[in-house]
Amino acid sequence: MKILSIHLTDKCNERCVFCVVGVPEIEEDTIIPEKVRSTLVENAGKGYQAVNLHGGEPTVFGGLINVLELMKDLGYPEIYMQTNGRRLKDLKFVSKLMSLNLKLFIISIHGLTAQMHDSLTRTQGGFAETIQGIKNVKQLGGSIRTNTVITKQNIQELPDIVDSMLDLGVDHINISNMHPVYTAYLNFDLVTPSVEETKIWVPKAIERAVKRNAIITLEGFPLCTVPGYEKYHLENVRKDHIDMEFRGWWINDYDRFMDDVCRIKGNPCIGCLYDDVCGGVYKEYIEKRGWSEFSPMVSLSRNFYSSSRLERR
Repeated sequence: MKILSIHLTDKCNERCVFCVVGVPEIEEDTIIPEKVRSTLVENAGKGYQAVNLHGGEPTVFGGLINVLELMKDLGYPEIYMQTNGRRLKDLKFVSKLMSLNLKLFIISIHGLTAQMHDSLTRTQGGFAETIQGIKNVKQLGGSIRTNTVITKQNIQELPDIVDSMLDLGVDHINISNMHPVYTAYLNFDLVTPSVEETKIWVPKAIERAVKRNAIITLEGFPLCTVPGYEKYHLENVRKDHIDMEFRGWWINDYDRFMDDVCRIKGNPCIGCLYDDVCGGVYKEYIEKRGWSEFSPMVSLSRNFYSSSRLERR
């Protein structure tokens, strides 16, 4: 699937301690609305099957409805939106978004409780609004993929977060590895879990979803940190080609960019049987903690062969 991904705004109504685009440190929006419009116009009719809007928080962008109307007029088949879901508490607002071809809501949820979620997003009342937003989208028949970023604070809650979201009718659960850049880099020691913790709790979350025959995926994890679960890695499941417009930069093939620019490999990768298909480790993680937590995989799991052979694109 060919997707056009657009960073719509730097504005946000949350101040996440692990924000990968550094929004809490930005005083003024860097996005020029005319540039967003021109990007959409220039790329219409070029085979993009969906547009993914993200930020910041797209729902606080004042021109969101105009952008959605433009995309519908230009003939983009589907719209996705990455959102913290707080403004989705307004049922009429959700209905309006869906009427403008918004097909998939990718909603961030970072804790099992308000105490955990709101502390990580540095908001008060945000969790309750997000949960109501999820309920509203499902009430209107919309599709939801939740995204949970693992942190030191929430990692032991992952299995129960899975159950909680499935109880709400969420269609797809995604768990993201911490990408320690921007705000997440500034708060690295506070929020970044260890590889050992990852190996314990992420598989528990996957198994909780599997028991309920639910869709669950992983994003940004080196294969050696979640051994035996290769078929759940998002980049191997979706096989999307994503082109991204981000603060004036054009990134062709976002997944390849992440592997080539944002991740690195080291001595533990030498001789690893997953070397050819693994994207590596976020370079900031290695800068902070080194390679001592990593070791090469010397045997292939059964799932290695059941995940489209994990072919690199």
